[in-house]
Amino acid sequence: MVAEFEESSKRTYAEHSIALAGLWCVLPVLLFLQPGCVGDGRDAYRAYDLGAAEPTVASAIEASGGLDAWRNIGRIRANVLMTIYENGGQAYVNSQMHDLDVNAGKLTVRAATAARTWQATCTSSGGFSLSGASALGRLSPERLQAAMSLVLHRVTGPLNLLSSRERPLGQENISSDGRRLVRVKVDGDADKAIAYYFDAVGGMLRMVTSGSEDPGQAGTVTVYSYQTLANGMEFPRKLRVVRTGQHLLVGQPEVMEVEYTEVTVE
Repeated sequence: MVAEFEESSKRTYAEHSIALAGLWCVLPVLLFLQPGCVGDGRDAYRAYDLGAAEPTVASAIEASGGLDAWRNIGRIRANVLMTIYENGGQAYVNSQMHDLDVNAGKLTVRAATAARTWQATCTSSGGFSLSGASALGRLSPERLQAAMSLVLHRVTGPLNLLSSRERPLGQENISSDGRRLVRVKVDGDADKAIAYYFDAVGGMLRMVTSGSEDPGQAGTVTVYSYQTLANGMEFPRKLRVVRTGQHLLVGQPEVMEVEYTEVTVE
């Protein structure tokens, strides 16, 4: 993913759109959120091939509100402050309105700059549309698409593991920065996810790695912090994307940060 962020300015928009269509815009919500597909409560997870990771994945989804709650969501709207870091640490900061249609797997972003307003939509099927591109300033359309597609995947979190595109390969107990975690390695597109890291107690998703976990490679770590919504569900307060560290999993160089406020659920 870091390579896409860093090299995007060197590629044409058409080339990058083709590459990203199969890499990022994957949010298989229709498969696992349709009511009536499986039973209620913990029994619902038996319909999926989660293997030894089933209790961990189930605990994570239940801790964030439960499978039934996610099934019944129509749209999630929020004010968002998105920061994308360029080479050398320079930041592109933009206040946005996000409209996530969970069941349709579609994220629409609206924002304004000094020039004019722009609007972009990314879908789970790989679609991307943008109006008002001239208002983006130094942010290229391909980098915006990569950022939106990452958000679309990460906001769904452990629900991705109920799809056929990402399958758990097993789990192990680890310790990171003094926190006890359960690492669930996944099979699928490594550019989207290599492993999910859950709290050993409580079950909340804390990190997702992609690209590579080896030091010095083009890997990233998405770090989650949460807020409790009015309906009792847990939703990200902040998604912080950093490069994989040289000595610790979570490194220092920032890639992107997405902060949510005034989140409403319909």
